[in-house]
Amino acid sequence: MELKNHCPVFVTKVDKVDDVIPMILNLGKLTFTNSKALDISKSITQKLNNIKTNSFHNNKVVYLIWKNPYMICGNDTFINSMLKLFKFENAFKDLNRYPEVSSLKIKESCSDYIFLSSEPYPFKEKHLKKISQESNTKALLVDGEDFSWFGSRLIQSLDRILKLKQSLHN
Repeated sequence: MELKNHCPVFVTKVDKVDDVIPMILNLGKLTFTNSKALDISKSITQKLNNIKTNSFHNNKVVYLIWKNPYMICGNDTFINSMLKLFKFENAFKDLNRYPEVSSLKIKESCSDYIFLSSEPYPFKEKHLKKISQESNTKALLVDGEDFSWFGSRLIQSLDRILKLKQSLHN
């Protein structure tokens, strides 16, 4: 906290989608941009309310964030909260944070899909086939920013994830 002695410090703890609006409003107060923060919050809230009224089909997913070793998204993460919002059941919801898992554990998860995040590990097309074959599960590339970057970016991210969810059922 040495930094606090030299300049203002704003620390956030955003583990769930519901934590985003209070964070944006607090940041607006601190930066004297209350009106802009309120506009952003209203846009996000409207999108969240629309998403929450959808009757999505549940899909079980593995959300991979790293390769060699494979690391997945666990329960107590913002990513998991985003998955739950769209009725993606996290196959590893019983694990915390970002644990390592074997390809066998991924296969045994009996998931509908494996999401290969674009970050922090930059999964690419070349990884799809190998991971799909190892697990006998359809793998998809997903934008890691959409699932893990909170704040005003949610305005666009929520729309893109909604399109992804809808595309899985057409």
